[in-house]
Amino acid sequence: MNNESIMHLEVIKLNIGFKSEILLGNLNFSLTTGEILGLIGVNGVGKSTLLKTIMRKIKPSSGLIKINDKDINHYKLKDFAKLVNFLEQNLAVSEYLTVKDLVKLGRNPYQKIFQWQLSDFDQSIVKQALELLDLFKVADMPLSKISGGELQRAWLGSVIAQGSRFLLLDEPSNNLDINHQLNLSRILKHIAKQNIGLLVVSHDLNFLSKVTDKVILLNCDSRYNHIFGSTKDVLTQSNLEAVFKLKFKHLGNQDFLLDYHNG
Repeated sequence: MNNESIMHLEVIKLNIGFKSEILLGNLNFSLTTGEILGLIGVNGVGKSTLLKTIMRKIKPSSGLIKINDKDINHYKLKDFAKLVNFLEQNLAVSEYLTVKDLVKLGRNPYQKIFQWQLSDFDQSIVKQALELLDLFKVADMPLSKISGGELQRAWLGSVIAQGSRFLLLDEPSNNLDINHQLNLSRILKHIAKQNIGLLVVSHDLNFLSKVTDKVILLNCDSRYNHIFGSTKDVLTQSNLEAVFKLKFKHLGNQDFLLDYHNG
């Protein structure tokens, strides 16, 4: 895992839009390696679009995204792949690949042209990822024969194996049962402790309240408005009710465990 120096990802006055319509405007936030940053908002507000913009798949209308004060567009493709990785939802992959094969794909940015075999070091990284995600029992099984939750963890394994300094995760708890959701919380915290920054999109407020250090709350009623700060300061009853138009309540003595229902 990664024990390199601290790095910073900064989003500065970012505007994302298509033609003349602004989808997300004047976004300002930061993520430091070692932190977990949550991203939340109603469907259609632009969460996945923001992640794709950070991954250079979508060009912003204006503004900057920097890593250690360097514009992300100034990094070579292979160097950028070593810095930032993105786990999307509903990714397509050959059903004939095994779980281990999928995790091995994470080491591709480190391979030389026509290098078909992984080095001993690369193999050790793959082994660590399989172990961390409890995938050894299904490592040699084809992806077509495993459960949805196991497939989700296998994709996460490929992201971890890539060894990037920043991981962008779009709904990583999807298809996971309660036990594996709890285990995922432990895994994400463990990854962050390896001096890696995580940006996690989730609809599960309780999940985000337990694992994140900071949160970005996107407001669909005001495209130029978002809230960024510590999880404690952002995931408040008043903020959530204003954005989601629902009634929220705290449960018991757990400060940020939230329940919600139609008001």
